[in-house]
Amino acid sequence: MNLQIIHGQVSDPPELRTTQGGKQVLNLNVVTVERFKVQGEDRERRDYHKVVVWGDEAADLSARIFEGAEVVVCGSTRHGSYQNQHGEKKKTTEIKPLRGGVKICGEPLESRPQVGRNELRPPAKPEEPQTGGFDNDDDIPF
Repeated sequence: MNLQIIHGQVSDPPELRTTQGGKQVLNLNVVTVERFKVQGEDRERRDYHKVVVWGDEAADLSARIFEGAEVVVCGSTRHGSYQNQHGEKKKTTEIKPLRGGVKICGEPLESRPQVGRNELRPPAKPEEPQTGGFDNDDDIPF
C-alpha cells in the first residue's frame, strides 16, 4: 500500500495552471515540522513536500487554499524524473492526493493572516477549555 498522510502548512502561494491538453493542475508546497529535544534543548526539523492536485478538484481547491493555510494531505507518493533545460536528469518526489484528500484546517480564509515561507508558524495549540464564564467555584449557581 502506498499511502502518505501529512499535516502542515502551505509554504508558498499555490500555483494553478492549465496543461496543453486543457487539464488543470494545482501545485502546493507543504512544510511539516517535527519537534524534538536533544540533550534537553528544543530542536525542530522542517520537511517540504510537493503536492500536485489534478482536474476539477485543482480548480476548486485553488479558490479556497492560500499560503500559510494549515492542511492535512492524504495521498500516494509518486517518484519521477525529467530533463531540465541544460539536459540534466532531475528526480522528483510528490504526493498525489486521493480524491478529497486535501483538507484545510482551522479558520476560513478571511480571518487567517497571510504568512510567508520564512514566517511559518507551528499549528495552533488547543485553547484551554471554556469554563462557562465562572472564574471560581464561588460563582457556580448550584
